Amino acid sequence: FNPSAYYYLKLASECGSIQAGEKAPTADEWGKRISRYYEYVRTADLYHAYHLVHKYMTQPFTSSETLTIFNASKFLLAMLSDKATNPPQNISRVDVLLALGRLTSAMELNRMARTIYERLQQYVLPVAVQEQLDIASLAIRGRPYVDKEDYLNTCFRCSQALPSLMAPGDRCTNCFHPFVRSFVSFEPLPLVEFILSQDLTDEKAEQLILSGAGRKPRAVKEWKDLQQANALKNARAQGVVGSGAADVITFNDNLVDIALSAQGAGDADHRDPFARQLVQIELNGRSSGQYVPLVCDTDMLSQFRSDEIFIVKGNKLAKGLPSENKYYRLMVTSIGVTLCEGCQHFFHDEEFEFETMKGNGCPLCRFKREDTLAEDKN
Repeated sequence: FNPSAYYYLKLASECGSIQAGEKAPTADEWGKRISRYYEYVRTADLYHAYHLVHKYMTQPFTSSETLTIFNASKFLLAMLSDKATNPPQNISRVDVLLALGRLTSAMELNRMARTIYERLQQYVLPVAVQEQLDIASLAIRGRPYVDKEDYLNTCFRCSQALPSLMAPGDRCTNCFHPFVRSFVSFEPLPLVEFILSQDLTDEKAEQLILSGAGRKPRAVKEWKDLQQANALKNARAQGVVGSGAADVITFNDNLVDIALSAQGAGDADHRDPFARQLVQIELNGRSSGQYVPLVCDTDMLSQFRSDEIFIVKGNKLAKGLPSENKYYRLMVTSIGVTLCEGCQHFFHDEEFEFETMKGNGCPLCRFKREDTLAEDKN
């Protein structure tokens, strides 16, 4: 299925092209092209992940690590659970569920395994497969109804511990922030999306990000410490007030300062506005029911370091496509992250370097930086 992913990216790259003699597209036509572009990229992502699951289900041996197949299966299940979209051709939900069932049983994720087996009961399966499923379901019911904590994820935006299965669309179940995954191991990366304020354009924002060195906020450098701070628990306790049948959560700048100062990030002259927004999300502990991205203005952008901000450009892959940029901030700087210049997908540094050393370039779009350098010289 990897070749299918590659050629769907090729289709996406053609969405911005205009043939010789063709009239310039109207605003509505550009909108349709942008929709097709994102649909092609989504399909390529699903085929790339399904390639690992299909090999695991059909071949006696696989070179992929168990955790990689597990992460790819979780990604697929979350993306295919979105009722607004249909699964691409030849991608089987049953295979994804069966793979997750086997893996979760072996990884002692008993609660998740029981959920998967219950979902599989909704499908009409071959007799041999159904018998194996019945035996596995009985065996898993004899285990404790808990998941091994080593494999549970935490949202890097709201710092909430998440259930084993993600929300439809591969999002956080609390703040609905989309997970950004490395497209080799499919592990969630510590990247938080933000949008620009209305007075900023993409060109001005990129200039601010690339020109300014910014400062080095300690709250962002070790965001994990912020999640585990005892002071944050005390702040939560002070901000929750009982009011009959419901709890009303209130907080002010003092509570945010308590949480930040516990990590040495609340000094009056070195406060990070971005980290303060994240702390406010964590103090709230609940969502409005829809994803609301963080907003950054000129002052916030000028404080960022250029090496912790990533700009995803749709017109990098599809030349000429008037799509909006997406902005991400790296919350744990000790984790190396690479953005492919070709397909604009994220990878762990070491994983991307290992795959490119095989000689095929990016594992998703086959982009080779040396080819671009050679073209520039010519």
